[in-house]
Amino acid sequence: DLPAAGAYRLRTTGTAQVLPLQVAPEPLDEDSTRTVEHLNDTDVRQSEVSGQTTDLRYLGDQVQLLRLDVVFPGVLEYHFVAEPPVLFARLPLVAGDSWQWQLSESGGRTTVTQSTTVRAPERIDVAGGTVDAPVMDTTITFAGELTGTVQLTGWFDPARRTSVRTHQVTDLTYQAFRVVSDTTTDLVSFTPA
Repeated sequence: DLPAAGAYRLRTTGTAQVLPLQVAPEPLDEDSTRTVEHLNDTDVRQSEVSGQTTDLRYLGDQVQLLRLDVVFPGVLEYHFVAEPPVLFARLPLVAGDSWQWQLSESGGRTTVTQSTTVRAPERIDVAGGTVDAPVMDTTITFAGELTGTVQLTGWFDPARRTSVRTHQVTDLTYQAFRVVSDTTTDLVSFTPA
């Protein structure tokens, strides 16, 4: 089964700072959208306003990463293509399971490494309901032209096959700029707009 197609409302809160432009972290409290598009019977494209697009393949016992795009128009653009596809998640998510992958972007300027470990489910209230969500702790490391780390904790709804909450701590440097953020993004509704 694929996650349902459509545009899902998200709510992000926390702080973000772009150095040297901002002298202190700025509060965030904003709505955004995650768009889920079915490409065929197994493949899904997920796009977020944050500038990230992910192409995933849903197979019976796993989800594979096909492509990861990180784009901030006029600033940076990276395309990571997984040939062959790499393991994005094993299904069902089982506490103690872990995996890792590494990709170089198409221009060879940056490498991304992701390592994930699954924790036991936690009961969380999100999108007007309660979900027993397995938790994935993920470290994403960028090296090359874009450097730094993103620490993600993600709560995954196995029935809907989608992330319902993400806590993200980012520390990335690109040229003269450093982005530091600590945010939590919640799914606002299980029903797409």
